Amino acid sequence: MNVWVVVIIIVIAVVSAIAQTIKNQQEKEQTPRRRNNNSRANASGVKTGASDMDRFLQEIEKLRKRAADGGDEPKKPTARPAKTTRGVPTVAPAKKSKRDVPTIPVSRRIEDLPPATVVPPPPPTPFPVEAPTPPPPVPALSLDRPMVSKTTRPASATPFAKNLFTMLGNKQSIPTIIVLQEIFGPPKSRRG
Repeated sequence: MNVWVVVIIIVIAVVSAIAQTIKNQQEKEQTPRRRNNNSRANASGVKTGASDMDRFLQEIEKLRKRAADGGDEPKKPTARPAKTTRGVPTVAPAKKSKRDVPTIPVSRRIEDLPPATVVPPPPPTPFPVEAPTPPPPVPALSLDRPMVSKTTRPASATPFAKNLFTMLGNKQSIPTIIVLQEIFGPPKSRRG
């Protein structure tokens, strides 16, 4: 890969060097031709040249000679009549129909507005306060056994709920669920 890059750079350098030498040779050939064209003098003694600057200088010399001879003043160029141009077409804005824009009557002055009526806020209603319920009695603590709170389970109405509660009551059910999820669940790479 690097060899091709070097080859391309060398080819570009060779082509540009050849183009530069050809350009220099053409310029050397054209400079003597230019000198020959400028060396020719016309009858009035002004050098003739192909460039715009030479033509401009020739015209100035002609005007000076006419002014020095006392001849007629040079003709002033007549102004060309202005070209008649057609008017630029303009596009009128589209008129909106009254159906599209709802019109709302706007009052010209604030004094024309009707006075605002102040409505008093409704009186606050007291919230019903319930009497605090006494805390449940604390059973006597025994030091030989730890205290475990027993919660009552809701009655299971469906066979699924019965199976779920029995499965959650077993100590081996949670590790079994994790293993089954790894086996049957989606792979870790696709989990969000």
